[in-house]
Amino acid sequence: MRSLYYVELPFDCEFVLVAELRQCGYDVSRDDELINLLDGRDLGSLAS
Repeated sequence: MRSLYYVELPFDCEFVLVAELRQCGYDVSRDDELINLLDGRDLGSLAS
């Protein structure tokens, strides 16, 4: 069974933490669509 967790991180700490978690065997991914939704952004409106 796979568990999914949402963690809010400061952008400047993201790279180091993700690298450490992956090195420990965790599967870490980034959901840009969810990030934009939580930030109140719509990529379609930014592209125009």
